[in-house]
Amino acid sequence: MKMKALVGFLTLVHVSQQFSAVVSVYEGVESVQLPCQSPRLPEDTTVVWERYDSHPSTVHQHQHQVYEHYLQNQHYSGRTSMSTDALETGDLSLTLKEPHLSDSGVYICQRFRKEEELSPRYTMLLEVKERPTFPTWLYPMLAVCLALAVAALGWYTTITVSSVVVEEGECFVKLPYKTIDPLHEDVTVEWSPCDFEPMRVHEYCNVPQEVVEVGDWAKCVTLPFKTRARLPADVTVRWKRFELSNSSTVHVYQNGQDTSEEQHDSYRGRTKLMENPLQAGDLSLTLINPRHGDIGAYTCIVERDGDVIWERSVRLELKGLGF
Repeated sequence: MKMKALVGFLTLVHVSQQFSAVVSVYEGVESVQLPCQSPRLPEDTTVVWERYDSHPSTVHQHQHQVYEHYLQNQHYSGRTSMSTDALETGDLSLTLKEPHLSDSGVYICQRFRKEEELSPRYTMLLEVKERPTFPTWLYPMLAVCLALAVAALGWYTTITVSSVVVEEGECFVKLPYKTIDPLHEDVTVEWSPCDFEPMRVHEYCNVPQEVVEVGDWAKCVTLPFKTRARLPADVTVRWKRFELSNSSTVHVYQNGQDTSEEQHDSYRGRTKLMENPLQAGDLSLTLINPRHGDIGAYTCIVERDGDVIWERSVRLELKGLGF
C-alpha cells in the first residue's frame, strides 16, 4: 500500500513539471494572466497562443503587421490581449478577461518567423475553479451575530473607516470624521491609532475657556494663542465673537496682511496681530482701549481652503468701573 501511494505522488510531480506555469483562479474574477517570458524577438515574429482541445485552436495572435488576419476561436473573442511591445520586451504573457470554468485547459505559446516555428514552446495550465459556497450550517450562527450587531447599534455609533494618503513633509493632514447627530456637552472625543498598544494622539473635551482679565484704565489687552506647529503661508486667521450682531468678525489676517473688509465696526482700528505671526507661531490678538462692551468669548479660527486646522477660545473679563 505504501509503494502505490509513493508511485502516485511521483507521477503527479512529473506531470506538473511538463508545464512552464500552472495558474489557478476563481471564476468571476476580472481577468487572469498566463505568464510567458522570452528573449527579445525580431519585428517580423508572430506569437500565437493556442489550445489544441478547441476548434479552431487559436486563442490569440500577436503579429507585427496589423492587416494580417487570423481565425480566432469565438469563445475568446474580445477577451484576450497582449502587451503592444511584447516583441521588444519579451513579455508574451496572455491576459484573459472574465475567465469561465470552460476556459480550464492547456494553453501553448508559439513563436513563428517566416513560417518557421522557433523553439521552445511554452505550455501553460489554467485551472478555473468555482468559488467556495457558504456552508448552510453557518446560517444560524450568522443570524445570531447579525442580531447582536443590531442590538449593539443602540449603544455605539457606527464609524466608517476611510483612507487618507499624504506625502512626507506636508505641513498637516486632516483625518475626516463627521457625526450625524450633535454631541452632548459632556462627551469626550479621543483620537488614537489602531494598534496592538493603543496610544492617545489627541483628546478633546468641553473644558472651561482660558480667561484673560485686564485692570482699570488699561491701554491694551492681549488674547493669547501660540502654537509650535509650522503654519502654511496660505492660511487665514480669523478672530471672532459670536455674540456680536451682523458680522461676528473681530480681526482677519490673510495673504500675509491684516484685512478689515469683514471686520465689525466696533473693532476697526483697535485690533492687531504681531509682525509675521505665521512664522512665529504667535496668533495672539492685541485689543487696544478695551471697553465694557468687549467682555465675552473670543474664538481664533485658522482655516485653509475652507477647512478648519486649529481653533482656540479665550474669554475676556474686564475688572473695575473705568470702562
